Amino acid sequence: MRVNIFKIFLILTVGTLMSACFAQIDTARNLPRVSGDFKSELSERYRELAIYEADEMYDWPDADKFAGKALDASSGRVPLAENPKNWVLPKKDLVELQAAFNRLNTALSEGFVDYSHVKAAKAQAAFDCWIEQTEEGWQLDHIAICRQKFLSTMKEFDKYKMSNIKDDDLNSNNLEMGIDRDIVVMKNEGDICLNENRKNNLLRQLKIHFAHGDAKLYQRDLKLIQDLLPEVTAGYITDIRILGHADKSGSNRFNLKLSFQRAAVIWRSLIESGISPKVMTLAAYGELNATHGSLGDGRDPRDRMAVLELVYRPDYISRNSLACG
Repeated sequence: MRVNIFKIFLILTVGTLMSACFAQIDTARNLPRVSGDFKSELSERYRELAIYEADEMYDWPDADKFAGKALDASSGRVPLAENPKNWVLPKKDLVELQAAFNRLNTALSEGFVDYSHVKAAKAQAAFDCWIEQTEEGWQLDHIAICRQKFLSTMKEFDKYKMSNIKDDDLNSNNLEMGIDRDIVVMKNEGDICLNENRKNNLLRQLKIHFAHGDAKLYQRDLKLIQDLLPEVTAGYITDIRILGHADKSGSNRFNLKLSFQRAAVIWRSLIESGISPKVMTLAAYGELNATHGSLGDGRDPRDRMAVLELVYRPDYISRNSLACG
């Protein structure tokens, strides 16, 4: 009988790798359940994912990946969230997942663990679950569950952060942004103006108005925000500047904080729509640009707004035949 050395080597190699894989999963399965800090919560969350993938889905490679993360966390090493660039993902999902990845890392660097190590661990594990399920692409209900767990947990941190804005965060150095003098501001709302002398910068402005003393978005506002995604994804919009404003009815400090909250709620909604925070800049002006106040006490709905300044590529104007004049 002829012996195929290569086949024997392949069988032994695969068997060794599978044994190591199962061993790591079993080790993670038997980890003691400990709570109390971010690492231990991460360990437990990844342990649960590993067991689910192994026992319910028979997906041993991903089970092994999550088991390794559980073991890392239990030994004191904090595993990072999965980078979407390292996974084979549909293009339609990659933009949203990359934005969510950036959002998670920003939150972790801005005190998410201090706010709640349990929720921070839940968000990271839910994000990894979301990516893993999206790559597989066939269990749509599982994708939706993991995605919703991530978004709902992130929204809790966003609310906490908004309610704990410190006065030092509201000074002009932190919130004011430099204005690009090469960009011509529109003459009419919704128009895109072309500067004939500087054809590299096109700007469109959209205004979102708010109720008095409020920073709540309505359904029509969310629709407007969601409609921006195709133009950002296509690369037509290269920069989004979110400028918060208030009327003169409150104190200077209150109005500055309120204008920041209005800009921030739009920023958060843009991210939830799948737009990367890398293309966004926030600024808060308080009542600085309030020019109406027609009701006598400083109240005026025209001043209670946030302005979205959308910077477009120069070829957008030729595609849409829009100009000011």
